[in-house]
Amino acid sequence: MSYGKCVIYSDIPENAEAADGVGIPFRNKDIDDLAAKIKFALANLELCQGLGAKARERVKKEYNWDNIVSQTEEVYYSLFR
Repeated sequence: MSYGKCVIYSDIPENAEAADGVGIPFRNKDIDDLAAKIKFALANLELCQGLGAKARERVKKEYNWDNIVSQTEEVYYSLFR
């Protein structure tokens, strides 16, 4: 996602949370659904480019190490107040 590429991901909760609507989910352990989603992506390259751009922005916003460190510090500091 950080490379601005459209992701096709298994719909397990962990992946769905990370992607949060900026990728194409397929049913977990369903190779036929995966194949269908790959074909869909190849037929809709403009959509995939848009999803990739949104994915990159999501990573910048939600998985930025500076923000993560600050949030972690806040949790630790709150324990001593």
